[in-house]
Amino acid sequence: MEEKTPRPNGFTLIELIVVMGIAGLMLGIGLPYFGAITRRARVETQARTISISLLQARMQAIKRGRNVCVEFSTDPTKASYHKPIVYVDNASAGTAGVYDGADTLISTSEIASASAKDRFLIDAANTVSPTTAVSTIEFIFTPFGALAATSTAQSMYVGDTRGNLMQIAIGTRNTGKLSTTKLLGSSYVARPWVWS
Repeated sequence: MEEKTPRPNGFTLIELIVVMGIAGLMLGIGLPYFGAITRRARVETQARTISISLLQARMQAIKRGRNVCVEFSTDPTKASYHKPIVYVDNASAGTAGVYDGADTLISTSEIASASAKDRFLIDAANTVSPTTAVSTIEFIFTPFGALAATSTAQSMYVGDTRGNLMQIAIGTRNTGKLSTTKLLGSSYVARPWVWS
């Protein structure tokens, strides 16, 4: 009877090279898509944060039966710099229309870092190329859920360095209804969005 010599356990060098080549190919194809998905998620999260702050202010105004304000700013000296501040304005004890120590803070959250990757801008509605000028705006929601007549008509914009720009605006002052649109060419469109 002939004795079989046992084959050593493990992989051959050729098998390892083939597997590493396939893994490298898959990684090379997938990395660009991963970067696009990450940018898209970051911009959409920032837009969602702005929308949630505005919706929260509207709901709190209805719930409390008082005016509730949301302040947004691109001014680094302001408390609301890159983070919306939702508050009840106690104008009788402090300054009307300005967040100060007399006001009741409801919430605050981070929108965008001040990094070169993210942009948070404030400008007029449907602006194709929003200004980078320093600005502070305030939306005041009434107990009926509508925007007060003294509220701004400007929009907030978030974007990335690839030209992906989203606009968050209140389309109808009487209802306080929000709209989130994305710049496509020279106009803003609703979903479905194309990302670059």
